Amino acid sequence: MSGLILIFIMVLWVMAVKAMTIFFTKSMPINGFTKTVKMLVFTLIFVLPFADEIVDGFQFRALCEVETQLKYDEAKLANKTVYPQTINLGDLKGMTVLGNAYAKAYVDAKTHELLLSYKVLHADGGWLSRAIAFNSVHQPYTFNGHCGPGAINVQRLLKSLNVTVIQKPSGE
Repeated sequence: MSGLILIFIMVLWVMAVKAMTIFFTKSMPINGFTKTVKMLVFTLIFVLPFADEIVDGFQFRALCEVETQLKYDEAKLANKTVYPQTINLGDLKGMTVLGNAYAKAYVDAKTHELLLSYKVLHADGGWLSRAIAFNSVHQPYTFNGHCGPGAINVQRLLKSLNVTVIQKPSGE
């Protein structure tokens, strides 16, 4: 049902953009550039509701490349028994869309030394996504708003290094 609503909204938006384009370009003299200018005006107006997401998509992808790398020393991690910890890092800074981050850490069960860590980032959608909020979901429309190394990749690494994951030791 939400897909049909989205199609309906998109059809209305295209019609509104076409009307705005005609309004803004009606006084232009007709020459070789008129059609090109009308196409540019149409495109600029059409993407305006997604502009914050388009800009933040580039920022978010760049942040993901840097921040979500696995950090570990293979020699220290191999053949250990570890327990996982999750730490909320709060809101993402420097972006126009909302987002948050958390760190996942694997700690040695005996020495309590940090052996493996990584971050997972999540971005909400832009103002349009939050305004429409289909099914109370605020996901971005123009980029994937979730990044991290992936649980499967982490599990594969732990298995390849013969690491045993347990629940946090009792009494702590």
